[in-house]
Amino acid sequence: MKILLLLASLPMLLLGACSHSQDVAVPPGAVPPGAVPGAPPGPAADSLQTARVTKAMSDALRIRDAARVFQLRNGRFPELSELVDSGDFTALPTDPWGNAYMLLTDDPTGELVVMSPGPDNVPDTEDDVRTGR
Repeated sequence: MKILLLLASLPMLLLGACSHSQDVAVPPGAVPPGAVPGAPPGPAADSLQTARVTKAMSDALRIRDAARVFQLRNGRFPELSELVDSGDFTALPTDPWGNAYMLLTDDPTGELVVMSPGPDNVPDTEDDVRTGR
């Protein structure tokens, strides 16, 4: 029984012994699939989260650019579905956490902003991925 308990806690001990870069930006509260909540993050978790944030920003910039072109052609900002209808996308991407992107207008500037609610799936929180700011 003691051996099984020791073997079961071995991954936690190994994760705690791993060093990881402190300069990788990982949104707070993000727990990658397969990770143990509360366990110290390792290099693989940091890399996965960084890749997801990078993918979300890339998608958001593509959507924003297509929406700007639509606005130049039509004199107004589009609904997201209109980007598919106009042929800019065959289908709109979802963010790496399975959420739909949101197309917003920044109130003070009138700038077009594309937002993903990020890993916590809640809009207007610290881990959102946004264009424009």
